[in-house]
Amino acid sequence: MKRASSFTLGVLLLVIGVLWLLYLLGVINHNFVFDGWWTLFIIVPSLYSLFTARNKVPSLLGLGIGVLLLLAAQHVIPYYLVGKLFLAVLIIVIGLALIVGRRKPTTSVDDLTHISRDGKDIKQVNVSFGEQKLNFDNQLFQGADISCSFGSIQLDLRHALIHEDVIVKLDCNFSGIAILCPEGVNVQIATSNLLGGTSDKRSHAGHAADAITLFITGNVLFSGVDIL
Repeated sequence: MKRASSFTLGVLLLVIGVLWLLYLLGVINHNFVFDGWWTLFIIVPSLYSLFTARNKVPSLLGLGIGVLLLLAAQHVIPYYLVGKLFLAVLIIVIGLALIVGRRKPTTSVDDLTHISRDGKDIKQVNVSFGEQKLNFDNQLFQGADISCSFGSIQLDLRHALIHEDVIVKLDCNFSGIAILCPEGVNVQIATSNLLGGTSDKRSHAGHAADAITLFITGNVLFSGVDIL
C-alpha cells in the first residue's frame, strides 16, 4: 500500500514537473497555468505525508503554508498576511495535537512497540508534547525509530547490550533529543537538518575503526540532538 502511494505521488510530481517545463519552453500557453500553481509542490507532498507519515505535525504545517500561499497567489488574501495567518495555523495545530495527539509517556522499554526490520527488533518511540526517558540497562538494543514533536526524549544506551552496528532513525520537530552512548562505540551522523542540528558532544568521540557503530539518521526540524 505504501509503495503504491509512493508511486502515485511520484507520477503526480512527474506530471507537474513536465507541465512546468513545457510552460517554460513555451510549448503550452499561460492559460493552462493558474496563479500559484507552484504551491502544488508544497501542497501535494504535504497531503501525501499526512496520510502516510506517523508524525502528522510537519504535514499539517506544510499543508497550511501551501494553502495560504495559494490563496495569496489567487488574490484571496494579501501576501503580507501569510505570515500572521500561518502563526494562527501553527497555534491551531498545536491545540489539536494537545487535544487528540498526546500519548502517555512510556518509561519502560518493555512497554515500547516494536517492528522487525532486517532481522532486528526495532523499538518505536513516539512522543508529542511530552517528555520521555528510556533506560536500556542490560537490555538488548538493535535499533530504534524515534518520532518526537514539541517534546523531549532521553535515550540511555550506556549499559545497553549492543552486539552489532545499529541505526537510530529520527523524525524530530521542535524537540530536544539526548542519546547517551556506551564507551567504545563509534557514532556516525547522517541527519537532514533544517534550523536544527545533531552534534556529538562526547569528550573522546574517536574510537577504533572496527568498533560497533551507532548510525544516527533521519530528519531534524527546529530541533537539537545531542550525542552524549
